[in-house]
Amino acid sequence: KKNNYIISKGTHIVEKPIIVPVGKNLIIEAGVTLKMKEHTYIEIQDGYVQMNGKENKPIEILSINEKKNWSGIYVYSTDLNKKSILKFVTIKNSFQFNNNYIQLTGAINFINTNTLISDINIINSDAEDAINIVNSQIIIKNSNFENNKSDAIDMDYSTGKIINNTFKNIGGDAIDLSGSKVKIKNVYAEFVFDKVISAGEKSYVEIENL
Repeated sequence: KKNNYIISKGTHIVEKPIIVPVGKNLIIEAGVTLKMKEHTYIEIQDGYVQMNGKENKPIEILSINEKKNWSGIYVYSTDLNKKSILKFVTIKNSFQFNNNYIQLTGAINFINTNTLISDINIINSDAEDAINIVNSQIIIKNSNFENNKSDAIDMDYSTGKIINNTFKNIGGDAIDLSGSKVKIKNVYAEFVFDKVISAGEKSYVEIENL
């Protein structure tokens, strides 16, 4: 519809990558389940993604075969007025983004975006970063990160808030910051292999109730 590609509720088996035309947006409605085959991914350039899950109708994006990871999400924007939203979404069994031309460190990547992430679960991420954020404005709240191979949240040269989040069984840092300005509040972490918070490269961080 107009500039939006819409995935309607229901269960969909994704056999090929979802590549949204440049300048267009992707909207995933509440109640959608995407079962991703190996090497599939979601790519949006110069647009936004809105995953509009609800508490009673969450969105699920997972591999169709738990032993074979799918290749993640990449959202790149040139306009901070285009806001990406992820609400009530569970993302499982993702490897870092790779479309054979662009290889990124994150399973979920937001670059030059304005993004709200709320009430999501990221489970069994096999990427270097479960979420990779670069040059962006972002809020991550009320979310759960579990069984992630390396870092859970990696923020580079970004601003935002990380509030009311839980981290369990994290292979790297729970929150890794470089050149970022971030407020962190109400974080619970257990079994984090490296640091719960790593603040480097002139980051400015306010922490409350860790």
